[in-house]
Amino acid sequence: MSIKPSLAFDYAWETYQAVYENSQGIPLVDPTKAASDHVWRPDGGPRAAEYIADFTICCNRALEGPEWASRKILCRLYYLALTPYEQARHFMGIREDVWVKWTEEIRDRAGKQVMMRGLFPARAYFGERTRPRRAAQIVSGNIHVAFSGTLQK
Repeated sequence: MSIKPSLAFDYAWETYQAVYENSQGIPLVDPTKAASDHVWRPDGGPRAAEYIADFTICCNRALEGPEWASRKILCRLYYLALTPYEQARHFMGIREDVWVKWTEEIRDRAGKQVMMRGLFPARAYFGERTRPRRAAQIVSGNIHVAFSGTLQK
Protein backbone atom coordinates (compact mmCIF):
# COMPACT_ATOMS: atom_id res chain seq x y z
CA MET A 1 0.00 0.00 0.00
CA SER A 2 1.45 3.34 -0.98
CA ILE A 3 0.97 6.60 0.88
CA LYS A 4 -0.72 9.49 -0.91
CA PRO A 5 1.45 12.60 -1.11
CA SER A 6 -1.25 14.68 0.58
CA LEU A 7 -1.29 12.30 3.56
CA ALA A 8 2.52 12.38 3.79
CA PHE A 9 2.28 16.18 3.75
CA ASP A 10 -0.30 16.15 6.56
CA TYR A 11 1.94 14.02 8.78
CA ALA A 12 5.00 16.12 7.94
CA TRP A 13 3.07 19.34 8.59
CA GLU A 14 1.93 18.06 11.97
CA THR A 15 5.56 17.29 12.85
CA TYR A 16 6.56 20.71 11.51
CA GLN A 17 3.99 22.40 13.76
CA ALA A 18 5.26 20.54 16.82
CA VAL A 19 8.91 21.27 16.02
CA TYR A 20 8.20 24.91 15.15
CA GLU A 21 6.12 25.55 18.25
CA ASN A 22 8.74 23.86 20.42
CA SER A 23 11.51 25.97 18.87
CA GLN A 24 9.49 29.16 19.47
CA GLY A 25 8.75 28.26 23.09
CA ILE A 26 5.03 27.96 22.37
CA PRO A 27 3.23 25.41 24.57
CA LEU A 28 2.47 22.21 22.70
CA VAL A 29 -0.71 21.48 24.63
CA ASP A 30 -3.86 22.81 23.01
CA PRO A 31 -7.00 21.81 24.92
CA THR A 32 -9.18 22.50 21.86
CA LYS A 33 -7.25 20.11 19.65
CA ALA A 34 -8.02 16.40 19.71
CA ALA A 35 -5.17 14.12 20.69
CA SER A 36 -3.44 12.56 17.72
CA ASP A 37 -1.86 9.12 17.70
CA HIS A 38 0.67 9.97 15.00
CA VAL A 39 2.18 13.18 16.36
CA TRP A 40 5.82 12.75 17.06
CA ARG A 41 7.91 15.36 18.87
CA PRO A 42 11.68 15.23 18.47
CA ASP A 43 14.10 17.01 20.75
CA GLY A 44 14.75 20.68 20.14
CA GLY A 45 18.30 20.10 18.94
CA PRO A 46 19.83 21.14 15.65
CA ARG A 47 17.89 18.46 13.78
CA ALA A 48 14.66 20.28 14.65
CA ALA A 49 15.90 23.46 12.94
CA GLU A 50 16.96 21.39 9.93
CA TYR A 51 13.49 19.84 9.75
CA ILE A 52 11.89 23.30 9.70
CA ALA A 53 14.25 24.38 6.92
CA ASP A 54 13.72 21.19 4.89
CA PHE A 55 9.92 21.44 5.19
CA THR A 56 10.10 25.06 4.02
CA ILE A 57 12.28 24.04 1.07
CA CYS A 58 9.79 21.33 0.12
CA CYS A 59 6.94 23.83 0.08
CA ASN A 60 8.91 26.39 -1.92
CA ARG A 61 10.13 23.89 -4.51
CA ALA A 62 6.66 22.44 -4.96
CA LEU A 63 5.23 25.84 -5.76
CA GLU A 64 7.89 27.30 -8.06
CA GLY A 65 6.81 29.32 -11.04
CA PRO A 66 4.53 32.29 -11.61
CA GLU A 67 1.41 30.13 -12.01
CA TRP A 68 1.78 29.00 -8.39
CA ALA A 69 2.45 32.44 -6.85
CA SER A 70 -0.91 32.77 -5.07
CA ARG A 71 -0.68 29.24 -3.70
CA LYS A 72 2.86 29.93 -2.51
CA ILE A 73 1.64 32.96 -0.55
CA LEU A 74 -1.13 30.86 0.97
CA CYS A 75 1.35 28.11 1.82
CA ARG A 76 3.75 30.51 3.49
CA LEU A 77 0.97 32.20 5.39
CA TYR A 78 -1.03 29.18 6.56
CA TYR A 79 1.32 26.19 6.54
CA LEU A 80 4.67 27.82 7.33
CA ALA A 81 3.74 30.85 9.46
CA LEU A 82 0.90 28.90 11.13
CA THR A 83 -1.60 31.73 10.68
CA PRO A 84 -5.09 30.62 11.75
CA TYR A 85 -7.47 29.61 8.95
CA GLU A 86 -9.92 32.55 9.24
CA GLN A 87 -7.13 35.15 9.33
CA ALA A 88 -5.29 33.57 6.40
CA ARG A 89 -8.45 33.28 4.29
CA HIS A 90 -9.43 36.87 5.08
CA PHE A 91 -5.92 38.10 4.21
CA MET A 92 -5.93 36.19 0.93
CA GLY A 93 -9.47 37.34 0.12
CA ILE A 94 -10.57 33.97 -1.25
CA ARG A 95 -13.78 31.98 -0.95
CA GLU A 96 -13.93 28.68 0.96
CA ASP A 97 -14.18 26.59 -2.23
CA VAL A 98 -11.05 28.26 -3.62
CA TRP A 99 -9.31 27.66 -0.28
CA VAL A 100 -10.14 23.95 -0.44
CA LYS A 101 -8.95 23.63 -4.04
CA TRP A 102 -5.69 25.50 -3.40
CA THR A 103 -4.85 23.67 -0.17
CA GLU A 104 -5.45 20.31 -1.88
CA GLU A 105 -3.08 21.34 -4.67
CA ILE A 106 -0.50 22.54 -2.14
CA ARG A 107 -0.74 19.36 -0.07
CA ASP A 108 -0.41 17.14 -3.14
CA ARG A 109 2.53 18.98 -4.72
CA ALA A 110 4.38 19.65 -1.46
CA GLY A 111 3.65 16.08 -0.30
CA LYS A 112 5.56 14.75 -3.30
CA GLN A 113 8.53 16.90 -2.29
CA VAL A 114 8.22 15.76 1.34
CA MET A 115 8.41 12.14 0.24
CA MET A 116 11.24 12.82 -2.19
CA ARG A 117 13.37 14.65 0.44
CA GLY A 118 12.75 11.99 3.09
CA LEU A 119 10.81 14.06 5.63
CA PHE A 120 8.22 11.33 5.84
CA PRO A 121 8.20 9.35 8.06
CA ALA A 122 9.64 11.68 10.69
CA ARG A 123 11.27 8.85 12.64
CA ALA A 124 13.36 7.96 9.61
CA TYR A 125 14.32 11.61 9.08
CA PHE A 126 15.49 12.03 12.65
CA GLY A 127 17.36 8.71 12.52
CA GLU A 128 15.58 7.01 15.39
CA ARG A 129 16.27 3.38 15.97
CA THR A 130 13.39 1.01 15.61
CA ARG A 131 12.78 -2.22 17.46
CA PRO A 132 13.63 -5.41 15.63
CA ARG A 133 10.60 -7.28 14.40
CA ARG A 134 9.35 -10.23 16.37
CA ALA A 135 8.65 -13.37 14.46
CA ALA A 136 6.58 -16.13 16.01
CA GLN A 137 7.92 -19.61 15.45
CA ILE A 138 6.21 -22.88 16.27
CA VAL A 139 8.68 -25.41 17.62
CA SER A 140 7.37 -28.79 18.76
CA GLY A 141 3.85 -27.44 19.29
CA ASN A 142 5.05 -24.52 21.44
CA ILE A 143 5.08 -20.95 20.21
CA HIS A 144 8.38 -19.17 20.59
CA VAL A 145 8.93 -15.49 19.84
CA ALA A 146 12.24 -14.72 18.22
CA PHE A 147 13.71 -11.47 17.01
CA SER A 148 14.56 -11.19 13.36
CA GLY A 149 16.65 -8.47 11.77
CA THR A 150 18.89 -5.91 13.37
CA LEU A 151 18.38 -2.47 14.80
CA GLN A 152 18.01 0.11 12.08
CA LYS A 153 19.05 3.71 12.11
